[in-house]
Amino acid sequence: MTFAGFTATEKTSLRIEEALAVEKADFRDNGTILRMYQQATRDGRETAPLKKRKRGEYRDIPVPRWLWDMIRDLPDGPLMIGNGERRYHL
Repeated sequence: MTFAGFTATEKTSLRIEEALAVEKADFRDNGTILRMYQQATRDGRETAPLKKRKRGEYRDIPVPRWLWDMIRDLPDGPLMIGNGERRYHL
């Protein structure tokens, strides 16, 4: 999966379902941390807790400055917008 010229899953250690669920509001501390607490469901219609975690549990992922520079000015909401009825789908 490529977003803005980089492969999201390679550069951030995210699973595909996690990457699909990332929203701008998930970034913390001036964009230096991505707080992952949800992932897209297989059908892409909603989100679910992260694999092997309960609802409300999360993991924090360091974000390189260049990535935040690309995201900072994007509108609020999901970074990878789905196709209508499947909000979290490629």
